[in-house]
Amino acid sequence: MVAVRDGASDSFPSWWRGEDDVRTSTGGEGQTPRWGLGLTIVRSLAESAGVHADSAGGKVVWAVLKTDAPKPAQTVAQRPRRVHLTVNSGRGTQPDASSWVVQLELAWFPDEPAVVLVGLTSRPRHPSVPQGIWRVARSSLRDGLRAPVRDHGMRLWPERKGHQLVLEVPSHPAHIVRVSASRVTHFLDSTAGPGRR
Repeated sequence: MVAVRDGASDSFPSWWRGEDDVRTSTGGEGQTPRWGLGLTIVRSLAESAGVHADSAGGKVVWAVLKTDAPKPAQTVAQRPRRVHLTVNSGRGTQPDASSWVVQLELAWFPDEPAVVLVGLTSRPRHPSVPQGIWRVARSSLRDGLRAPVRDHGMRLWPERKGHQLVLEVPSHPAHIVRVSASRVTHFLDSTAGPGRR
């Protein structure tokens, strides 16, 4: 409902009944009406409209406008997201030794939004690097950027003034991996939806 008050006491009763009112015209054919056109637009748009005398003097003109119910937010189907982070690489000490790389994979799937899968691989396969996939709560991954956290046997904590995230994967013996905190933050932000951080 919208209401407007003015100091004039006239309420144009014939206009509210939908009748023509001679006072809405200057009298000459083709002349611009002096008043009433704005109310005509209001009445054509409103579900209902009216006027009543204001106890303080003047009148109040009101209109009730119909509004559509708010549409639900459009949800964009999210796709699985993966990021590969190189956590270590190098070359063997022998002249003919091949190069090697250790990668940490973070994977997120929309059907399980609160979980991140953490995978560790090495190429070529190295016996000291555990191969596997571990489940970690998104919240634990985010919290581990600020303070020590334990989740599903994995330990996480910040290092180098928050520039690195350290993950201790549950293996025998435990294996420690260091990754860029900003890359992890970017991954978490890119997979965040409404109400999820």
